[in-house]
Formats: sequence, C-alpha cells, structure tokens
Amino acid sequence: MTNFVSKLIGFNPLQKQKYVPRSTVFIIELCIVAIAFAINYIILSNSKIDYSSVFPFGVRFSLFIMMIAASFLIFGTHRASIRFTSLKDIIRLFIALTVAMVVLTLVNFLYFLNVGEYIFVYAGLLYSGIMGLLFLAVFRLSVKYMYIRLKYIKKVGEKRRLLMVGTQHENISVVKAINYTEGGQSRFVGFLSFDKTAKNLRILGLDIWYDQTFYDHFNDEKPVDGVVILGDQKQDEGVGVLMDFCIQNRIQIYQSSISRIIENKGNEELQFKKAVLEDLLFREPIVINKNEVDIFLRGKNILVTGAAGSIGSELSRQICQFGPGKLILLDIAETPLFYIENELRDLYPDLEIIAFLGDIGDKEGMEVLFEEDTPDVVLHAAAYKHVPMMEKHPDKAFKVNFFGTKNIIDLCIRYKVPRMVQISTDKAVNPTNIMGLTKRLAELYLQLKIVQMQQDKKTNHQTQIITTRFGNVLGSNGSVIPVFEKKIRNREAITITDPNMTRYFMTIPEASSLVLQAATSGNTGEILVFDMGKPIKILDMAEKLVRLNGLEPYKDIQIVYIGKRPGEKLYEELFYENSVTVPTNHIKILKVLENMPPPETVKAQFLELEASLFSGDIENILLKAKELVPEFEHASDIKDSRYSNIDS
Repeated sequence: MTNFVSKLIGFNPLQKQKYVPRSTVFIIELCIVAIAFAINYIILSNSKIDYSSVFPFGVRFSLFIMMIAASFLIFGTHRASIRFTSLKDIIRLFIALTVAMVVLTLVNFLYFLNVGEYIFVYAGLLYSGIMGLLFLAVFRLSVKYMYIRLKYIKKVGEKRRLLMVGTQHENISVVKAINYTEGGQSRFVGFLSFDKTAKNLRILGLDIWYDQTFYDHFNDEKPVDGVVILGDQKQDEGVGVLMDFCIQNRIQIYQSSISRIIENKGNEELQFKKAVLEDLLFREPIVINKNEVDIFLRGKNILVTGAAGSIGSELSRQICQFGPGKLILLDIAETPLFYIENELRDLYPDLEIIAFLGDIGDKEGMEVLFEEDTPDVVLHAAAYKHVPMMEKHPDKAFKVNFFGTKNIIDLCIRYKVPRMVQISTDKAVNPTNIMGLTKRLAELYLQLKIVQMQQDKKTNHQTQIITTRFGNVLGSNGSVIPVFEKKIRNREAITITDPNMTRYFMTIPEASSLVLQAATSGNTGEILVFDMGKPIKILDMAEKLVRLNGLEPYKDIQIVYIGKRPGEKLYEELFYENSVTVPTNHIKILKVLENMPPPETVKAQFLELEASLFSGDIENILLKAKELVPEFEHASDIKDSRYSNIDS
C-alpha cells in the first residue's frame, strides 16, 4: 500500500532520508499529547464526572501542556529519531509523562489544601497521561514501520532472501542489523528452529519455522535463497540434516556472526561467508585446553620441521599465539618458507623467528641446526605424503620419511630435547603403499629408541618422544578438495578412483591444535590417535562440493571413475586389529597400545635397512623394510613388476 501511494503521488516522503528537526519532533509530540487530553476530556464529559468544581478547560489544558513540555525538554524525548524508535525511547517517554503527571498531581493536591478547590480531576489526569503515552508510542512505531516499508523493503523482490538458523539473542541481533540496514542486498524472511515450542511464533515480525515445516513448505515453492548459521550452531541437532537438504536443493549455506557483521559493514560478501566443505564435517568442535598448552609452550624454543607445509605452517601460526621464546622454522622449500617467515614476522614483530632452509635427510646440516639453536620442543611435520608420487620415487620416500625422521629422533636424544612429537598417518597402519610403509618404519624406529633409552641405565635420557597419528587433512596442499575445486571452476569432470573409497578427514586447524595438545599432555612412547569422527565417502564429498558451487553433479559437472591408483586402499585404519585403545585426558585423543617386536631383532634389521639405503638398490631396500613391517602388502590390483619379489 505504501509503495502504491508513493508511486501514485510521485513522491516518497522519506526519499532524502533527512532527519526531522528536533523542534519539529517536540511540537508534534506536544500536539499528540494535547489531542489525547482533548479526546479524554470529551469522553469524560459524557460520563458522570462533574467538572463544575475545577478550573475551566482552557486553564487546565494550558497548565497540562506546559508541564508536559517542561518534562519533555528535561528528559530530551525529542532528541530520539522517530524512524529509529527503540524500546528505550518508549521507556523515556513513559518516564517523562509519569514525572509530569506526578508533579501535576502534587500541584493539584497542594492547591486543594490551600484553596479548597481542585485544578484537575484526578481521573482526568491519569487517563490523559495513559492516552498520551499510547498515542505517542503508536505514532513513533507507525512512522518507524512506514520508513522501513518505504525505504528498506521497497525492492524486496530483488533482495536475497535469507533464513536465520536458531533464535538465540545473537541470531536476532544479526537479523535486526541486516534487515534495518539501508541499501542492503539481503533480507531475512524468517527463523528456523529445532525447538517444537517455537513453532508458529514470530520474532521481529518474522515467522519461526520448525524444521519439518520448512521442508514441507519447500515442496510448494522455494521460500529462501540461503540459510545463515552462526558460530558452532552447525553442531546442533538437526543442522546436519538441514545442510544436506540445502545442498541437495541448491540453497546457499552461509556463516556469519555479530563481529563479522560489524567488522564488514556495507560489504555483504564478507558479512556472509559462503560455507565450504571443511565447514560441513558435522561433528562436535574440537576444543583444546589452551591454558595447558600456554603453560607448556610459553617462553620455550620450538622447532617445527616442514614449517612451510600445510600442517607445519598452521602449527607455527598457533604456536605464536602462546608466546614462545623462539620459533625455528625448518623446511626445504625456499619460497613457501620465505612466505611463512614474513607472515609471522608481520603478525608477531616482537617474537624471535628463525627460518632455516634445510633437508632433514641431511644429517650434518641438521646437526648444525641443533648445535646452534637447541630447541626445547620439536614438532616433526616434515614428510612426503602423496601416495602416487612416492610410488614413483620410493628412494625419496625412504630418505625423507624414514631416514630424515631417524635423524631428527637421534638428534633430539643426543641434544636432550625435552619433548618431540612425530606426526604420523593412518596410512602407516597395515600399509599398502610406499608412503605408509616409510611412516610405519619411522614409528617402529621411534619405539626402538624409547626402549633403548629405558634400558640404558648409564645415561640420564631426558627426551620424551610421542607419535600422533591421524588421517587426511582437508585443504592441505594437494588434498582432494583443492583439486576438486579447480576442476569445478574449469567445468572439468571430477575424477574419483572408486565410488566406495572412504577416508578420515580433519581440517588443518583441528589437526594442528590436537598436535599441540598431544605435545602438552602426551608421555614418552605413546602413540596418540585423533578422533576424526566417521569416515567420509570421497564420492559424497565430490557431489556436495559441486552443489555447494551452485551446480548439479552429473549434469553440470561429470564425476567419472578411473580406478585405484598405485598403493591406494579403499579405506584407512587408525590402529591395528590387535591394538588396545586407552582414553586420555582429552576426549578427542586416544592412546594406542601396540605390540613391539623384540628390540634386538628390530635393531639388527634397522642396521641392515640403513646399509641398504646407501646402496641405492630399491628392491633390496623394500625387502629389508618388509622384514620390519611384514604386514606390508602392496595393493594387489595395481602391483608393479618391480614389487613382485616383495609382495610374494
């Protein structure tokens, strides 16, 4: 109706958006109160109230208006913008009117004591005050509503329609901030609640849909263009189902917060971050004991190997937050190391940061590093991780993943580094590829050195060495998500090795924070496994990712199967079948107890393996490794002739 009227007369009264002068507001509100007084007089005159014993109407009216005007000036009610009226403004009007009524009542009473006559009828004063407040509130709220209608919702059909998930205080504040923002491209059209008691209720004039009501309504029409989730609400019961529904029906999923709305005012692309696949793991958020980690890391010299990689760089970022004494960044990749060093120097200018360009397979170079900057804590993230690449270059896998790790372990023990954490992988369990085999060898060597330290009564060994084992990391360099996203951007077919292939997944920040927690609370010799929830089908991830980009799998983007690559499993394992898992003091970390082969036998086998590494004979290296890891069985359907002797 408001749009029709404004078009009809060709004038939008709020088009220029100028504030009404305070004096005008003051006069308007006085006029409203005067009208209320007059209406009240007319009503009471037709009742049984006798006005013959009080002052004439004109005198009473003048005294009443003068007192109201004085009260309004004292309390500054006219300074509140009408179109942005809030509950506080209505309360201020109530107080101003109440004070005026109380003063008029006292004047009326004192005049009666001295003269024996009344100026006002008490009922008239009371009713005039109540009616005046009611008229003022209706006036202000009506103007506010009309302003919103004329200015904010004039082009509602062109705006992005959003649904807020949840009805908590923060959710309501975000909705108010967006719906009352001038010139925005989005508008909330309702709330979605998983609480049955909220069904059919309204907040801010918007409907609250119970989850099933939303799904039913969607069958009739598409009510929204996107849903907004705040903070950790994606862990609430029912949100996972909602997200799957949105992905299936190509409804965009956004994340936001009060701070994001405020910090990015005027930029809705930043206010509402499009959800990515890492946001949709649908499990409880991982929370570490930051106080413990802070006490453990603060003031210490910390070495991160592989510091320019996905895990290593995130570990370094998180470590800096806890105020270490010195952070040593070790990596063989020059350019990424340069970038992470400069990033951390910019963020933490007062922190001593040392970037060391080196290869963990270079024993002499590592000795120089430990001699010059003996660390208190070593977080060993350096490794070759890509299974197909390591199948082509097994010598490089052994040099870095086994021999390089051996160097770091030996140096930590020699220089009495108090704590070392080795980052391993689920591919080390019943390995079927070279990468997993080399990581398993590193685990066994670590266990051997711990046994030797415990048996060595002459030397006071102080190094505690812990192994952490987890699965794939979403968003890491070369992981499936960046690969899939690139293909989607280029409208190329996504290739998947097998429709039944599953993997455990964590985000980079999750994995890094749990490594820090393990470093803080783990004990020497422990193999700590991270709880990564349920394994996820790669095919499901690909389909969701296509839909998250507003496309339809098998129509806009094809998904094709190319067969397993060398060394790949259909599924991964986190521990051996005969292993025993024990809870730790962190709900997301389990301790794994595994049987260790006889130390003397293992020691001799490692000496033979090390000797074969220098010979360069890959087949002999693999044969020696198979003696240490007899469960190693190269994936049967992709066996290569060079592995025939090992797999038989």
